[in-house]
Amino acid sequence: MDIRTVPPGDYGTRSTLARMASVARRGSRLPLTVRLASRIVDGVRGKPLSMIGALRGWLGQVLEFQADPYGSEAVRTVPEMLREAQHTGKVVGDCDDASVLSAALAMSVGLPARFVVLGWSGPDGPFGHVYTEARAPDGWVEFDVTRPPTPLPPTRAATYRV
Repeated sequence: MDIRTVPPGDYGTRSTLARMASVARRGSRLPLTVRLASRIVDGVRGKPLSMIGALRGWLGQVLEFQADPYGSEAVRTVPEMLREAQHTGKVVGDCDDASVLSAALAMSVGLPARFVVLGWSGPDGPFGHVYTEARAPDGWVEFDVTRPPTPLPPTRAATYRV
């Protein structure tokens, strides 16, 4: 696990997204990730929307939300999260953990992925949430299993290629 203090503003968001993308790319090539993702999509391989649905469904079942330590951003590795899932049946983490893991799983079975960051504090306010989208033939499909409950649509959104 890599725990750091996040620099303020968009620079901090971009640096965190770059770390997350690197961790997801490395994790997507690991045999453990490929085996798990292949098992999850068994029976729907070749059907991108169904593959995304199966992966999202698995993640929704195993993820148990827990925020990072105050003032810090923890980026966990894919092997760390998958070992936790194997041993406990759960992955404890926040939205960036879910994003890293879902991107790695999607990419390991041939689906392109990107991160989406959202903010609710105006057009120049900070980003406060991230999730993964995977590419299907008709467009990007969200993997968001940790979106905070909010009655308002986001006032700011951006994407980051994994």
